[in-house]
Amino acid sequence: MGIGLVCLVIGTIIIGIWSWQLEEVAQSFPIILAMQFNTALCLVLLGIAFMLAVKRVTLLVYAMTACVALISGLTLYQYPSGISLGIDTLFIEPFVTIGAIAPGRMAPNTAICFLLTAVGISIPRIQFANYSRLALGFCVLGIAIIALLGYVIRLDRAHDWVGPARMSPHTSIGFLVLGLGLVYLGTERGRGHFKLIASSVSVVAYLAVLIITYLEFSAEEARLNLRFTAGGGADVQQTLSSLVLISGILYLGLTGYAFWYSQRYGRSAESLAESEAQLAAIIDNAVDGIISIDTSGTILSANRACKDIFGFTRAEMIGQNIKMLMPKRYSDEHDSYLDNYHRTHEAKIIGIGRELEGLRKDGTEFPLELAVSRIDLPNRVIYTGIVRDITDRKRTMVELLEANAELEEFTYRTSHDLRSPIASSIGLVRIAKELLRDREYGELANTLVRLESNFRRMDMLIQNIIEVARTRLMVEGFEPISVRAVIDEALDDLSHMEGFSEMAIHVDIDPDLRIISKPIKLQMIVCNLLSNAIKYRDPQEPTSELNISVRNERGAVRIAFADNGLGIPPEARPNLFEMFKRFHPDKAFGSGLGLYIMKKSTESLGGTVTFEPQQKGCLFVVVLPKGDKHADADHPDR
Repeated sequence: MGIGLVCLVIGTIIIGIWSWQLEEVAQSFPIILAMQFNTALCLVLLGIAFMLAVKRVTLLVYAMTACVALISGLTLYQYPSGISLGIDTLFIEPFVTIGAIAPGRMAPNTAICFLLTAVGISIPRIQFANYSRLALGFCVLGIAIIALLGYVIRLDRAHDWVGPARMSPHTSIGFLVLGLGLVYLGTERGRGHFKLIASSVSVVAYLAVLIITYLEFSAEEARLNLRFTAGGGADVQQTLSSLVLISGILYLGLTGYAFWYSQRYGRSAESLAESEAQLAAIIDNAVDGIISIDTSGTILSANRACKDIFGFTRAEMIGQNIKMLMPKRYSDEHDSYLDNYHRTHEAKIIGIGRELEGLRKDGTEFPLELAVSRIDLPNRVIYTGIVRDITDRKRTMVELLEANAELEEFTYRTSHDLRSPIASSIGLVRIAKELLRDREYGELANTLVRLESNFRRMDMLIQNIIEVARTRLMVEGFEPISVRAVIDEALDDLSHMEGFSEMAIHVDIDPDLRIISKPIKLQMIVCNLLSNAIKYRDPQEPTSELNISVRNERGAVRIAFADNGLGIPPEARPNLFEMFKRFHPDKAFGSGLGLYIMKKSTESLGGTVTFEPQQKGCLFVVVLPKGDKHADADHPDR
């Protein structure tokens, strides 16, 4: 933007002087009007085009650079052809002619610079576009610097290429700025070349001035038919030619070496930048948190995972003490630990992984695994910690231990409950054989009844064991289910149970209520609740009642079974849903697995089951998610 503004200011001032025909300026400072009106106009257009190019306003850039290219191209055509096309006085009739071969005509070197700059600004984003801008910018810079040096050392040929037509000093400054802009745009992807190109332009300008000076001396000697000599009799022309030759050789060698070194440096820098970007990406996308601190405990860096683990953003952590991520019982000891390590080099954590507690932004503590490493840099020492949130691992370990304990208890109790009826049945078979041998058929019938009862108990226990296994291992998909249809099916399946006909069952449910769940597990839950209500009805009640109600409740379905049966003794309620818990063994046979199976099935569906004490009987409430958000979304192996 600054480049465009410089050109805009210079061009606008000169346009104003030409437009207002300020003769005082022409008399006092004639060099100012060596910049013709067309020159000032093209400079303004290129300044605006440069600013628009930065803003990527492509169409306007093309339009303005095309105008500049047309004006400068037609001007250049007039010099070799000797034809006046009227372009010089198209916009204004000059009131004075200074530094021009014809009124209003810009110098040829000025026209060339305008043409090169217009092309350089308008080059589209194609292959080698940057190299093209570099070359064009290099040429514009060289012409501008040569012209400026010509004014400094009073060498007219440097800015007057054809007769009196000259590039004014302020025009040279404008092209110097535009040339630097083209070089800057060309080195946008490799800024390391900018200094090399700038120094090369300076050397080229220096050589150009020497060559022009040599030509001036040669022309002057030929005109006067003299040989100029310096002090000591040295030939000036020979000295200049030697100086040009030696300078040129040195320049070519130094430029070649500088270019080779620049290319090598560029490749090394690109490789280093790529490696750093790759390493940064690996660190930033790591699953574990990676934090670096200095010797005082100040956080220097933190990767993206740290935000997920601790809840703090990177900006909130960097610059703060690492103690902000520790519970108070650890943070109070941290500074003393660092001081002790620096003094004794005795490591308690550094180089040794360990488990401890971390502190989240919301104040909650969580278990984490920490490994700290010391990194010795040339000027300082830093420490890098790798943090892993092991909350899930700890929870899984607890669940695994609980599952193992349940398995041990299940194995022990199952073997005991199976062995008891088996041992009893073996004894009854032996008794039956003796009764059969003695032909005591009356007693034999009683014995067979008892034997049948034992087998029924074993069958019921085995069925419950199968249900436990199905609850844990069965893979079942979620699908839309009519809750009323599941309850009606359960009532039909259990209608053969002893005491079913004595129950007054009331069902209060919308027949259109549907739930997305697992049908077999939902049926197991309903069947367990229903069979318990039937088995443990109170014979003292005139009418055994069971009320089943299903309601929508904040995106969930609430299933309630309320009866007026025997209920649950208060002392047994804390262990209500554990395995092998029998509350009325004298009233009905049971394995003690029913409520356990119901609870596990409910949890696998993402729901909850609760027992609510009543003055009489029991109230069990099962709450299940109604929609497709369920526990198996996070645990698909359930």
